[in-house]
Amino acid sequence: MPYPPQGVVGVSDFLGLADTPGAYAGQAALLPAVNALENALEFVAGAPTPQYPMFTNTVIFGPAVKNDTWESLDCGVGPAIVYIKVELDANRTGTVKMLPNDEANELVTTMIGTHYMGTTRVGYVMAVTDSAGLVKWLCDGDVDAGNTTLTMMGYWTGHTKADALVFSGAGGAAWADMLIGPPNALCILKITTTDGNPVDFVARIRGETQDMEAWNWLGCTTAPSLPTGQQSYILVVTDAEGYIQRKNTNARTYTVHLVTHISGATFPKMGVFNGDAPAVWQDVDTPFGRAFAFIRHYHKADAGHTNAAWRENGETFPVNPAMSILVCTGNLEPTEIGYVFVPLDENGLVEWEGDGAHSSELRVEALCQ
Repeated sequence: MPYPPQGVVGVSDFLGLADTPGAYAGQAALLPAVNALENALEFVAGAPTPQYPMFTNTVIFGPAVKNDTWESLDCGVGPAIVYIKVELDANRTGTVKMLPNDEANELVTTMIGTHYMGTTRVGYVMAVTDSAGLVKWLCDGDVDAGNTTLTMMGYWTGHTKADALVFSGAGGAAWADMLIGPPNALCILKITTTDGNPVDFVARIRGETQDMEAWNWLGCTTAPSLPTGQQSYILVVTDAEGYIQRKNTNARTYTVHLVTHISGATFPKMGVFNGDAPAVWQDVDTPFGRAFAFIRHYHKADAGHTNAAWRENGETFPVNPAMSILVCTGNLEPTEIGYVFVPLDENGLVEWEGDGAHSSELRVEALCQ
């Protein structure tokens, strides 16, 4: 039998089929998929390309004296999201602030990182380089004679530096959904005040039921006491629809920009500790191997406040609770939560220390490995 059968005219174009979209215009990079009614094809966005961390242990500055003047620093990895350890020696105190080199507003209150570290202390900073791979940074403190050392522990490439406005207006004291955009992603947000008064901003994973207060240094999702015209950077995790939950306790106006995001995270939501927070440095043992882990710290319903800090396994310098908000949950009240983003070693270990006698639960919410 001849093919096609005599009298039957075929189509030579995908769009010529009866159950396919009618045009390619505006559909660049989309993929064909069966629609929800399961009776035709449509164009949909494909899964985002996963971004996996590159692990390193590269000194990119020091040990040397660094003052409170903004200066450019080449991280050596091109456009990237970088995770950096900060060490201050016995003659140095200060707050390390780090911005993309092309950021015009240098009035920054907190990065995803350090907040007035003491001498012989370690802290951790997460930052975004510009298109040339540069950040700008300073170390602002009371004692300037000693040395600062920056060691890059890991980085992510392949991201898009969007700086996209996702919210502008007044917040409220009640938790509310906020659409960020990228689903199931770790997102770096820039919070900027547009009010004549300070803003207290806090975010949590959508669906969380425990509370947290914006005025406490509760980890990497908080921007407390942000002065007028200044900005702060936080790290949040979106759900499958691209949402977080947020509130600010003083109902001030502000803007939220999505600076960039990391896709390809997994979400184990696995408990890794349940007991009293240790009064001395102690390992948290996870089954994940080398990774960066987004951890939820829950202070259970005993009396008083609790403070906790994390550091890489084997580190000898201490971390002051609430002095490095990427890896600290400070002043947690009973039944409150906070989040940290910490490095796990090849055995899945990270160290933490609390103030003892306060019952806590730790859960790995998201994982980059």
